[in-house]
Amino acid sequence: MSSEFGRIKREDISEIIEGICKLPARERTALKRCCGKLLKDADAGATMAFYQVYSLPANLDWTKDRLFTVACMRCMWDVLGEEDGEEEKTVPIEKVLYKKRRELEEKDSGGWSGMERRLLRLLDRKWDRDGILCTDLWRMVKQMKNEGNIIDMVSLGWDLCNWNAEGRKVQQHWLQVCYQKKKEEEKNAD
Repeated sequence: MSSEFGRIKREDISEIIEGICKLPARERTALKRCCGKLLKDADAGATMAFYQVYSLPANLDWTKDRLFTVACMRCMWDVLGEEDGEEEKTVPIEKVLYKKRRELEEKDSGGWSGMERRLLRLLDRKWDRDGILCTDLWRMVKQMKNEGNIIDMVSLGWDLCNWNAEGRKVQQHWLQVCYQKKKEEEKNAD
């Protein structure tokens, strides 16, 4: 992301995700059906629902596809009620990856190696208009949801908005969280 495009704030992403949660069920369903698609490939119902909550200035237009992606994925879960404390159960995706790695390695199964290959393929991709990263990410999030995890979409939206940043800081962070603790675990085992 270059400075000529403008910087997005976490609060902007949070407002969009909160707006998605307030949409009627019909519109959230339209968004959910577009999981794994870019905005340019979405149907009119999902596009209309997205633009009801997306109102960022023109210098942030480069974020539309990325925020559409997280808006659609947010609709995979029912609306989480703050009164139930469910909002606090959301977890950043990199922490779910860490937990999954630990689980699979403790079982001594070859399951992590398959997940690891998918993760590395995902982390090697750039965000672009072909939508492959979007589809791969959606599949991974879908698997995590099926395992009972609630992914923090504000955090994921922030990561996607910074995905192509110089130095690949998002990818570095995900790998650090997922594997740095592995080193600590090995030290503690000695």
